[in-house]
Parts: sequence; C-alpha cells; structure tokens
Amino acid sequence: MTRARVVLADDHAIFLQGLQHILQSEFEVVATASDGTSLIDEVLRHKPEVAVADLAMPEVDGLEALRQLKQHSEVSTRFVFLTASPDVPSATQAFRLGAHAYVPLPVKPISRRGSPATSFEISWRRAAPSKRGF
Repeated sequence: MTRARVVLADDHAIFLQGLQHILQSEFEVVATASDGTSLIDEVLRHKPEVAVADLAMPEVDGLEALRQLKQHSEVSTRFVFLTASPDVPSATQAFRLGAHAYVPLPVKPISRRGSPATSFEISWRRAAPSKRGF
C-alpha cells in the first residue's frame, strides 16, 4: 500500500521533529518547513496529499499559506491545522478556506519524578477519510 505523502510545518523545531517522528511510520514525510513561506514552497514542489501545519508561523501564517495555495489549480493537498492557541474564528476561517481538519493542542503541565514535563493531548477533528484512508 502506498503511503500518503505529507509536508509538515511548525516554527517550533522540537515539536516539528517529534511530529515527524510520530507520523513517519504511517506517512511519507517529504519535507518540513519552519515558516509559512517555506510551507508554500514545499507544497508547490512536492504536491503532497497532506500538509500538517501550525496556524501561527513567521512570515506567512498557516491560513494565509492555504489561501495562497488554493490559487494554484494543480495543488489538491489536504490541510490539517494544529494550534496551541485555538479559537473559533480561526477554526471557522480554516474550514471556509478548505482545511480538512483543525486540531487544538491543549498543553497540560505534568510532573515526572519531580521534574516538570509537557504532555500534548491531541483531539482530532477531521473530515471523512479519502480513498487513501485520510
């Protein structure tokens, strides 16, 4: 079975590396980007089936990147947005622009052996799966 190709974009390098590590067993991660301009470039270059992007990134935010990419008829990439600062207007705008999922990332501090750590709990809200299972 062919794995869906994905581009990942987030301006937090450690989060981006962790996300890549988690997804690479199920998806072919073809590129990563640390800002919205690079995200646009990588999606145009690779034309992946999926882009997983942060909303808030330098240069161009995730919503503006999607808006610009929608102007290219050859791009049919499904967008999944991740955000640690979710709000209803951003989610509404993301879906109006054609996003397929919007994932709020609540960050809850936890303690492990007396030292603080961070746990990310992801609650997926996604559209119906495509033929490729996404």
